[in-house]
This record gives sequence, C-alpha cells and structure tokens, in this order.
Amino acid sequence: QYDQQAKHAKKETTQLEKHVAWKKRELLLNNTSMAEIISVIENTFGYTVEVNEMNSDEIMSKQLSGAGTVSLENEETLFRSLELILNVKIITRDKTLYIENR
Repeated sequence: QYDQQAKHAKKETTQLEKHVAWKKRELLLNNTSMAEIISVIENTFGYTVEVNEMNSDEIMSKQLSGAGTVSLENEETLFRSLELILNVKIITRDKTLYIENR
C-alpha cells in the first residue's frame, strides 16, 4: 500500500498471504496477535488454551512480528518456538495448553 504522506510503499499482510501460509501449514509472523495464535492452536491441534490469569493482559498483548513463518507440522516444535519468540512458558496437559510468563 502506498503512503501518500510518507511517499513510500508499505507492505501489509493480506488475507491471501494468510491463506497461503495456512495451506502450507505455517503460521505467518507478521504482527500476529496472541488471540490469533491461540485460535490457530485450538483449531489446528484441538487444544483448549488457558492463559495465566495473573498476567493475562501482558500475555495477550504479545505479537509475533518480523518476516517469515513458523511450521505447524509439529505441535511440540511450534510450542517451543513460541516459547522462545514470545518469552512465555507453555505447559501441555492432556489437550489443554497453559501459557504463562517466564
């Protein structure tokens, strides 16, 4: 999208880019909100996600940013990647995933 005032083009993630990433079983790292991340985990892997109440606002304000993707092929690899990128701790018990700050 061209910004008339700044006189430059800026790239915005389109629905097409999100769709292509989803079809390739990848999570797009482009200002993806924690709500979107939770939705992907619940819909892709069938988990119920619970966020620690004591710092839920802080956790829910986190976003994946940058260029690239994270594979959705292996849930354990995804969870470890999210722990590192978002500086959170992820615990899985049965089909419930708990997210808390480190």
